[in-house]
Amino acid sequence: MPMALKIIVIVLLSLSCSWAAITRTAKGTATDKVGTNNTLTVASVALNSGDSIIVGVNYRTGSVTSVVWGAQSLANDSQAVVYSLHNVAAGTNDVVVTFSVDQSAMAMFVAAVNFGAGNIGAKDVGSTDNATGTSTTPADAGIATNVASEIFIGALDTTGPSGDAAGTWSNSWSSGQRAGTTGGSATSNSTVQEGYKIVAATETSQAALTGITSRQWFIQHVTYKVVATGGAVIKDPIGFGVVPFPR
Repeated sequence: MPMALKIIVIVLLSLSCSWAAITRTAKGTATDKVGTNNTLTVASVALNSGDSIIVGVNYRTGSVTSVVWGAQSLANDSQAVVYSLHNVAAGTNDVVVTFSVDQSAMAMFVAAVNFGAGNIGAKDVGSTDNATGTSTTPADAGIATNVASEIFIGALDTTGPSGDAAGTWSNSWSSGQRAGTTGGSATSNSTVQEGYKIVAATETSQAALTGITSRQWFIQHVTYKVVATGGAVIKDPIGFGVVPFPR
């Protein structure tokens, strides 16, 4: 007796788990050496919907009391040097850093990071590192990313003027913005510079430079990851569903 053979065909119409491309955009720097100000501002920072904003600061004394983009506060991502705010609504606002006391020298940079259509960014929990010293080769110990699509952002603070040798970022990092004060003795100044690296696979990376002017330095870096907000659509003869793919 012949056997009936039933074949069920499942048709995959759309299935995508590719990583979105992360992009970083410089948004400006600011410095001040007046000695009677406790705020520092980068004016009119324009962001797109879903962007993250990253701020790096260098200052001399006291503490940071707030970092804001318009009315929204940025979070301190460790050591009061790197701050971030994620998934913003599109708009243009000033970025203002306020310190507990007037500063004799201060510097900052502002960068925007986009994590691709349908995605937002977040700090990768536990992925921060910092170190301090006096040399021409600042470096921290290195940290590992926890998901495939992330951006490392580092801030190097030095006690020296903007005319010091900037050096070269190591480990395939790119050089970002740099700003510093001038005038007076070399060590009365503050300079900050940004480095970054975008990765599409998990890795451990170290924030490090060679060839800077030998100064007292503090180096900090944080990683930010893609958080998927969409999903992949699968259709078969029986039904219709959405399968999310974590990033």
